[in-house]
Amino acid sequence: MISRVAHDAGVRALAIKGPILAEQRLRSSRIQSIDIDVLIPPSERDRFLRVLSAQGWHDQQAPDKGSILGSHAVSLANVRWPAELDVHVNFPGMLEDSETVFRELWRRRVTEVVGGGPVIASDPASSAIIAGLHLCRDGDQDGLTDLAGRIACVLSDQMRSDLKSLAANVGAMETLRPLLEMLGVDAPVARPSADLELWRLRVGAPVVGVPLIVDLMRSPWRSAPSVLARYLNPDDRELGERFPSEAQSPRRLNRLRLRRIAVGVISMPRAVIAARSYLWISIRSRSATLLGRLPRPQRSHSEPPKT
Repeated sequence: MISRVAHDAGVRALAIKGPILAEQRLRSSRIQSIDIDVLIPPSERDRFLRVLSAQGWHDQQAPDKGSILGSHAVSLANVRWPAELDVHVNFPGMLEDSETVFRELWRRRVTEVVGGGPVIASDPASSAIIAGLHLCRDGDQDGLTDLAGRIACVLSDQMRSDLKSLAANVGAMETLRPLLEMLGVDAPVARPSADLELWRLRVGAPVVGVPLIVDLMRSPWRSAPSVLARYLNPDDRELGERFPSEAQSPRRLNRLRLRRIAVGVISMPRAVIAARSYLWISIRSRSATLLGRLPRPQRSHSEPPKT
């Protein structure tokens, strides 16, 4: 149904994950999917969401606060459908430009039969990378071992070599390293980047305060006070949503707020240490951008040229 809606709207939509993995024997068919996942190019996102809204699909996702990797999908629900629909414009761990990634995956698209009908989907190599990145992000070693075994059975030697080439093209060589090592694929060390450091922060042990640092670095400098206030001093509604048992008592909410401020202040030195590589790269990048905007000094016409 979603593929037909996308086709009629002129939107390139690629079915990923879930039943596609099962059809391609990269996941057990006994695992039931609880949602539908499609990947579309960022340039076609707004048009697709408008079409889906007219079909009764509505955003069910709360604002994404404190996510190190940022929002990568819009979750939609429809009262006439039992499953949610996740519309992705990028996929965590693919560090190349989102339009570039989509073009690469779309070029390799295949048609699978799901629910008795044809669906445009990611090819097996693309599906293996998407599934692998999902497992790497969550640190699921058992899942990675199972996926590596299925890849060895399903993909030919040529396709496994193709998987390495595809991982390089979408910027996933480093983020997919645990799976590639299980497959005996040699992955060169990637150059440092802010996106790669964010990935490492996400897959590493969580550190209180790191999401605040990331949000500060993503925001304009002038927004820093409001970002700090939102994290350290959330309003009663947000606190009530997170701690429903405390929502009826203003005194308890104030106590929670003071505790949050204290924890944030105490944890900040450790958070800065944990995010130091990301901070260094981000500050250098922002400084270079700022310097690039400054007007270049003009030499006076009366000033003799230097010899």
